[in-house]
Amino acid sequence: MLPLTLDAERLAIVLVGRGDAVRRRLATLDAAEARSVRVFSDDPTPGLAAAAGDRLRRHLPAEDELAAARLVLIAGLPRELSERLAALARARGALVNVEDVAALCDVHMPAVVRRGALSVAISTSGRSPGLARLLKAVLEQWLDPRWGQWLDELAVQRARWRDAGFAMAEVGRRTAAFVRERRWLGRFEFTHHARSPHPNLPPQGGKESDFGSGTMIPPLPLWGRVGEGGVARAKSQSPGIVPFGSDAQ
Repeated sequence: MLPLTLDAERLAIVLVGRGDAVRRRLATLDAAEARSVRVFSDDPTPGLAAAAGDRLRRHLPAEDELAAARLVLIAGLPRELSERLAALARARGALVNVEDVAALCDVHMPAVVRRGALSVAISTSGRSPGLARLLKAVLEQWLDPRWGQWLDELAVQRARWRDAGFAMAEVGRRTAAFVRERRWLGRFEFTHHARSPHPNLPPQGGKESDFGSGTMIPPLPLWGRVGEGGVARAKSQSPGIVPFGSDAQ
């Protein structure tokens, strides 16, 4: 798989399907600020009709209605119908995603954590969407809500460095120094003796872990066993992360 980020504002996107699955996909597109979206459903729910507004077409698309699409998302349809629509879209040059049918997908829809212009995507290549959602829940706790604001600030600095003629390597060094100086990576930092996770990010001092030097100290609640109610927080007196699938509480 080749991870890419698509600029949804510049793409003609067609969303096709029935039920709540289509509404969830539309919410994802709206969060990505997609500008050119047409929604086709021959049985739209009231919620989908309200969310789609004048973008909704109350029928499934004919071949010519897929002609301009560059990305076609299909959800909530029977396999045979999904296969037919996917083939039509692909013949017109569009990339296709069929929810929960990896064999019909050219692209996969990742779980995404957003902080302003910062997007962190998690994909299992269609093998386990549930795992992607669990990892997203962890990252939601780890990524400070201020990262969107911080990224905007960093983008201004980067533009100044580039205008000053600094090479990319120097811009990278200055970026690392700028971020570390402001301690934006506070939730990911290692102790004195931890090896740097990146050559441009030297280790920084911190509190020693109960497990000895060189151990990352997670500041988020520990994650325990996953049940039908979602991700449960485990109670623990020691720093560390309970691995997924562990019976430890």
